[in-house]
Amino acid sequence: MKFNAMFQPINIGPMTVKNRFVVPPMGNNFANTDGSMSEQSAAYYRERAKGGFGLITIEATVVHKGAKGGPRKPCLYDDSTIESFRKVVDACHAEGAKVSVQLQNAGPEGNAKNAGAPIEAATSIPSDCGRDTPKEVTTKEVYELVKGYGLAAKRAMEAGVDAVEIHMAHGYLVSTFLSPRTNKRLDEFGGSFENRMRFSRLIIEEVKKMTEGKIAVLARINSCDEVPGGLDVHDSAAIAAYLEGCGLDAIHVSRAVHIRDEFMWAPTVTHGGFSA
Repeated sequence: MKFNAMFQPINIGPMTVKNRFVVPPMGNNFANTDGSMSEQSAAYYRERAKGGFGLITIEATVVHKGAKGGPRKPCLYDDSTIESFRKVVDACHAEGAKVSVQLQNAGPEGNAKNAGAPIEAATSIPSDCGRDTPKEVTTKEVYELVKGYGLAAKRAMEAGVDAVEIHMAHGYLVSTFLSPRTNKRLDEFGGSFENRMRFSRLIIEEVKKMTEGKIAVLARINSCDEVPGGLDVHDSAAIAAYLEGCGLDAIHVSRAVHIRDEFMWAPTVTHGGFSA
């Protein structure tokens, strides 16, 4: 049989996945409006685990209160939703699949009305989609955001996940620090390549510290931003190499800022987007 490796187990950090088939994180609007996972969420992911996927990735999950991109986005910025995530994880584990949760702050691609707070980014530069101009986060706030990722990862681990995936792509918050188009900062988080990578590095270090090496830590990056002045494939190759040196267990490569919204959502739902 061709592609035999696709059916063989693979080790990703401390996690062993039974095959190489992965359900990527795709928004589906099944979460409850309070940020908890619904029964429909559990059924949706359970069916994919039944289908034989080795790794199920729960959709972009909000890590900071005030950074919610849509009304039905799952959230892990406090302890109230842990039990609902555990039900989803247990359902997938029962079918033999491992589970990862993608950790996200929508940044300038968010929706201030849904979030109840101003959208934020590395600098006050609107996303390419023409959304509202974001607020530039202060240096102090950047360090507070780092801690939020670590706490969300710890909550995910308490819910029983096998991995977390830090969202660094698609023009969301972390992505705005990586790209020279959207990062015009003058502090230690802007300017040089090393400085633009600092936020990502600190997040990885915080997540690994809070999860104590018990779960795998992944990240999603763009291969290219596909907007003028954004990251190209050469930039992203350097980013991937740097992140590997930070101790990531795997890297998930995607593409483009949030200009091709339809490719980021599960085909089973009517796409309401972040404006819903």
